[in-house]
Amino acid sequence: MNQISKTEQILKEVIQYNINIAAISEIRWLGSRIEPLQDGYVLAYSRHENRRQAGVGVLMSPAAKRAILKWTPVNKRIIFT
Repeated sequence: MNQISKTEQILKEVIQYNINIAAISEIRWLGSRIEPLQDGYVLAYSRHENRRQAGVGVLMSPAAKRAILKWTPVNKRIIFT
């Protein structure tokens, strides 16, 4: 998932199928953070700090985002909520 257009494609399908939480692998973005997307959706991701490899993310609807009190990026393969 190295291109923004792929994020938009996944978000479109999540909205279409009314999915609240979607796990995503191979994020390949640097660092760990919560990225705001359109319509109140967010993508929390964790990956390697220096290389564009691996990475894991959780795409959340606005309702799911409100239910998550805390998230902790552990490493490029694990996010703990």
